[in-house]
Amino acid sequence: MVLVGPSLGAAVAIDFAVNYPEAVSKLIFIGASVYAEGTKDMTRMPKFVPYAGVFVLKSLPLRLFATRLAFYKIPDGFFDWVQIGRLHCLLPWWEDATVNFMITGGYNVINQIKQVKQKCLVLWGEDDGIISNKQAYRLQQELPSAILRQVGQCGHIPHVEKPREAAKHVLDFLGGDGVDKADQASSLSSTLVST
Repeated sequence: MVLVGPSLGAAVAIDFAVNYPEAVSKLIFIGASVYAEGTKDMTRMPKFVPYAGVFVLKSLPLRLFATRLAFYKIPDGFFDWVQIGRLHCLLPWWEDATVNFMITGGYNVINQIKQVKQKCLVLWGEDDGIISNKQAYRLQQELPSAILRQVGQCGHIPHVEKPREAAKHVLDFLGGDGVDKADQASSLSSTLVST
C-alpha cells in the first residue's frame, strides 16, 4: 500500500512502515509531526492536570487559534473548518485516550526515521504555522529515499487548502501524469459536491 500520514499521522506511518515494511510500498507525509519527543514523564502528576490540559485542547478559543494557524489565509467557511477541526475532540473516548497518550509519553519516532526504506514524498505548506517547514528539510535529509515538495502560500493542510497542487505532487510521486489526473480528480470532486 501507499501509506499517507498527515501531521501526527506521519509518526504513525513511520512506525508502521518500519515494523511492517512488506506492507508499505511508498510513504507520503503531509506537514509531518515526527520530531516531537513526547510529553515526558507525567505518571506522577495528579490526573486532573492532564484532564485540564485536554479541556483546554478542545476549547473553542484554542480550536479557533489552531484553525487559524492551519491555514495560510482565512478560508471561506472558517467557522465550519473550526467545527471540522474539533470533531475528534467531541468523541466520547477522546479525553481518556488523550490523557493516556500524554501520561505514557506521547509518540516518539525520532529513532525510527532513518530506518524507513521506502520511497517517500515529504509534502509541506511553505507557510505552515503549526510545524515549521524547516522540519521538512530535516525530514528529507534523514529519510534515505525522500523527495520534498513545498506548496507556496499554504499552511499546515495543503491537501485541504490547495488540493489541486497537492494532488499533482502526489500523482507525480506515484508515477502518474499529475496534471491530467489532478484536473480529473478536481472535476470529479466538484461533480460529487454539486450533486
